[in-house]
Order: sequence, then C-alpha cells, then structure tokens
Amino acid sequence: MNLLLTLIVALFPLCAPGGDVEVIVRTKEGVESSGTLSATTIRIKMKLGELIMEMDTISSISFGSPDAVTMRDGTKVVGRVLTDKFIIKSKAGSQTLAASSLARLSTNKPPKPLAGEIVDGVASNQMLYHLRMPRNYDPKTPRNAIVIFHGSNMNSKNYVSTIAGTWPKLADDYIIIGIDGENRVKESSDEDPAFNYTYVDFVGKSRFKGFPGTDRESPALVAEALAELQKQLSIKKYFVGGHSQGGYLTYSILMNYPELIAGAFPVSAGVIFQCEPSAYDNATVRAAQRRLPVAIVHAENDGIVQFSMGKDASEIFEDDGFGMVRLFTSKTAAHMFGMLPIEEAVRWLESLSADDPESLITFATRAAGESRVRDAVCALRRAAELDKNGKLKQRIADQLDPIEKQASAAASKIAGSMDAAAGGPWVDEFLKFREQFGLCAAAAPVIGKFMEIRSKHQKPADDLVAAARADFQNNKSSDAYIKYAEVRDKYFASNWYRRVCRWIAERK
Repeated sequence: MNLLLTLIVALFPLCAPGGDVEVIVRTKEGVESSGTLSATTIRIKMKLGELIMEMDTISSISFGSPDAVTMRDGTKVVGRVLTDKFIIKSKAGSQTLAASSLARLSTNKPPKPLAGEIVDGVASNQMLYHLRMPRNYDPKTPRNAIVIFHGSNMNSKNYVSTIAGTWPKLADDYIIIGIDGENRVKESSDEDPAFNYTYVDFVGKSRFKGFPGTDRESPALVAEALAELQKQLSIKKYFVGGHSQGGYLTYSILMNYPELIAGAFPVSAGVIFQCEPSAYDNATVRAAQRRLPVAIVHAENDGIVQFSMGKDASEIFEDDGFGMVRLFTSKTAAHMFGMLPIEEAVRWLESLSADDPESLITFATRAAGESRVRDAVCALRRAAELDKNGKLKQRIADQLDPIEKQASAAASKIAGSMDAAAGGPWVDEFLKFREQFGLCAAAAPVIGKFMEIRSKHQKPADDLVAAARADFQNNKSSDAYIKYAEVRDKYFASNWYRRVCRWIAERK
C-alpha cells in the first residue's frame, strides 16, 4: 500500500457497519430531510486508491465534481463517493436516495470542540451551527458564550471568523457560536452557503395571535438549539447578537426567550411590531425581559437599515421600563459589521450582568465618572441584590446618595416646568431627565405625574397614528403629516411623541 494512503487509513480506519447515524440530507433540488442512515461507512475513490470511512468521523459530504468529505476535525478528503445509494429512515418511513441526486449530507452529532478552531454541527432540530472555542479552552471550565446571527443571504460561520479575527480578546474570553437560518439560499454554493431566517410572522409570548405553523420559525428553533448546546458544553451565560436580518431575530429572542440569555446586542436592525415592549402583557415575561441589558449597535451613516431604526428601538425600550438600554454608535461604519463597536457593546453587557458585586461597584464608579448615571444606578442596584450579607451596603450607598441628590434637584426643576406650562414645551426636557435619572427614587414623583398625563394622551394619539397610516395607504401623505403634527402638539405625553417628531423632521 502507498505510504500516504497507509497514513490516511490510519487516520480513518476501516470499520464494519454499526448503529444508525443521524443525518440531514439536501437534494440538488433544495429539498431537505432528516433521519438515520443505516450504513455507517462510505467508500470514496481517491487518486491513491479507495478508502472506507466511518460516518461517525464525518461532519458532512458535499456531492459534486469532485465530492468532498469534511471530517469532524476539519480535515477534508476529496475524491468520488462510490456509495451509490443512501437509505434514510425517519418517522415517516424509509426513503432511498441516489448519491447522484444529493447536494449535501450532514451527520447530526455534536462536533468535538477544538481550541481556537471553528467546527460545524447540526442541532437535533436541524439548525446548522458553527462553534469556536477559546484557544485556552478547558472543557472543565465553564465559559460565557457569544451567539451571533448572520445578515440576509449570508452565513454565521463568516461572522464567527470575523469576531475571532477582528476582536481576538473576545475570542479568547468567549465561546463563539454562529447559528444559520433554516432557509438555505438555493443558488448558494456548498463552499460558501447562504441562509435566511424566518421571524416576521412569529408572535411568541406577545399578546398577538399567529398564523398556523409560525410558532416553528427561527426564534423557536434557535431557542431549542441554545438549550441543547448549553447541555452539551460548559456554557454559563449567553450573550445573543445579530447583524441586520440577524439583529431583527435578536430582538425576537430577547423578547420571547429572556430566560435563556443574559443580554442582547442587536446590530444594524430595527424592531418589528410584535417584538416591541408594548406587545407583551404577561407580568412574568415583562419582568424577565427587563432584567436584561440591551446594547443596541447602529452606525449613524448606515445606508441599508437607517440609523433612526436603532435610535427608535433604544427610545421605545427605555420608554417602556428597560433600565439597561444603551445605544452604541459609529459615524463611519455604515452597514459593515466588522467596523462597528461590537466589543464595546459585549463588554458593557458583561459588566452589567456580572455576578460579582465588587466588579459592579467598580463599573458604577467608572460609569458615574463618565456621566452615565443610568448605567451606574443599574450596576449599584444589581450589586445590592447580590450583596446578601450586607457587607457592601455602605459603599453602595456612598455612590447612590450623591446621584439621588442630583436627581432630586433635576426633578424639582422639571416639576416646576410641568406646572407652569399648559402645553408640552417641557416634554423634551423631561425625556432627557428620565433618560439620565429615571431609575432614581427621587425621579418617581415626576415620572408618576408624567404617566398621569400619558393616560389621557395615549388613546387619542394611537387613533391619530392609525388614521395617518390609512392616509398614507390612500396616497394622502399631507393629511397624514397633519395628524402627526397634532400628536406632537396635543398628545406629547404619548409614546408616539419622539417618533412623530422624527418622521416630521425626516420629511423636511
């Protein structure tokens, strides 16, 4: 036997058929199915001779000219697959597929994690994922994980590579997981496959009702994959993020599965209506959502998804009681993921979700020094919750007390403005106050007063906005903007105020 072939056989030994192997197959027509493959070996012809390979050592087979077999350790073997038929068994029965009809076959088994390398895997529900462990990976040491979702017509493996290459310290500190959308782009190649997510009809835990089958769109499938991976790997916390289309999906995971994650960083995306905070009325779900930090990342010069969508998202979340919301921006990154402040956003999530009260106090000191009062208050509150024995009570109070004094002085000024004006010229001043001091105890009276006004303004504002949308549909945009102006001028305490102001400004 040729020496090289002898080495290959040593790497992939001959084996007799054993138990069934779970697989996912994709035909050249784009049809996907899953089940178990009875034969656990395949034959492949190479230039040096024929080889029998164990399916248990294989990650995937791409059928073409030539065929390519990718092993679980990343090794590729190129040649011609001689196994001409594959019998796939599933709950629906057995089907025999000719090798000539197949585009790809993947084994559904957790990949072996490799330090500093990306390995591919398939979850039980057929979601494809890509896993990169830190270079100093130790399976006995639990780690936090970054989960990244790709943009439209792309794949998450490229995003995992970008994170590892652009922010190497993140890759040293975190397990990085990319999860592909369940919809494969038919025209894409096996060398660089492209996918899309589904979520536009998914209503999850919101108060809306969905169409039949939409409960099995990407958010539900991703949630299942995350729960499965957490059992297989030493993962302490998930920080979930996504770019563009993946950012929209991130909002859905945040709002519908808050119990699975420790924070979210939607990037270059907006919020669909069923993921807005006001779409949820279950008290338990709302409380779980509001315990999470949300880092919204968006470039001011984004020409694909307008910056106003990221700005709007940060405002509606803050308006609906999310304490830990921060908008991370760039003036020059446009829609380019690798140019955005991703590491800064993830580190912020990391700091605010920390389980060590000492580190939270340190973060609060730094945040207060940078005039980020909201961040400081959130960190100190979490530190107080974690300080079970009260050893840090005085240190926490020493930082909170001066902030409360600032809030009290600012609240008195706002209250005076509200009393002096019959209209709403004070509303912009109030919103700035709430953004900075809204979580302080001293802010509660003036916020309560504002909410009393909102209770009177919200319904007529809702009606006007709905009527304006009907005007747009009937090509009566001038009438629509008149209604927006009425919301701005008469119903300024509604949650539409900042939006209609922005829409009116954008028209000019």
